[in-house]
Amino acid sequence: FLSICGNGFTLMQALKPHTSPIRQLAYSPEGSLLASLGTDNTIFVFELRTLDDQACPLGFVQLPCQVNSLSWHRDQGRMLVSLQDGQVIELDRPVADEIDNTESFQFELPCRSIKPVIPEPEESEVEGEEGEGEGEEGGVSTELDVSKKKSEDADEEDQDEQEEVQSAITHAVYLHTGQGNVERVLFAGTGEYSGGLWEVSIQDLSMTLPSETPLAECVPTSVECTKRADLPPGVLVTYMSLSPNDRFLFVGFEDGHMWTIPLINMDLHCDIALSDSTNGRLCAV
Repeated sequence: FLSICGNGFTLMQALKPHTSPIRQLAYSPEGSLLASLGTDNTIFVFELRTLDDQACPLGFVQLPCQVNSLSWHRDQGRMLVSLQDGQVIELDRPVADEIDNTESFQFELPCRSIKPVIPEPEESEVEGEEGEGEGEEGGVSTELDVSKKKSEDADEEDQDEQEEVQSAITHAVYLHTGQGNVERVLFAGTGEYSGGLWEVSIQDLSMTLPSETPLAECVPTSVECTKRADLPPGVLVTYMSLSPNDRFLFVGFEDGHMWTIPLINMDLHCDIALSDSTNGRLCAV
């Protein structure tokens, strides 16, 4: 922790919560908690107090696989975690008085986990695509057309299997605007989620207590998601956050560009070239 002085910065406190590099730091909206995400897939939580005793370590939560990002709920203080295996996990707010770190800093929190599912295309859309591929002579397909169609179907199946293995959630944020108190999440990812900004509801899911099921044994609930906007295909999303007034979404990319998307109409965006793929990805705003 640094203090800004007239001559520069003064070191106030030094902490080392992880045994690996830190991937992300995130303050809770009211500023009373600080979450530190390490590449060891742990989230270490600090309680922020006075300047003399700036950060008091509460402990850490161990996640089951690679954690790509985390974000805080604006009002309720819960944490939203994006995982490499395609899960989105929500952790309940840590409460200092309920955490016993006398023997170990590791603790668990109530949680709920989802696996976003992309809906299947409607039958009318599939039939329309098949109609476009019919032969020119009276809509009769030749043996060559049938063979080509089988080959294309096989390639698509192989590609689908590959994308299913590689699908990951890279970033997720709470969507606080619209539809009353419905709890919704915006996310981006790789594999089948690549090239799109997706929305999923977590409204009807209940929290699982650690005493009932440990976090490592939680089975995610499959929830259908909706595509809200198209993103550049093949370009990794490296940053995502909402503006303080919840009117805009900031999305950063690996090629150094940043999109500012108005939530009132997510088909629009402003593209800002802050860097390029040679100079580096966009990591924070």
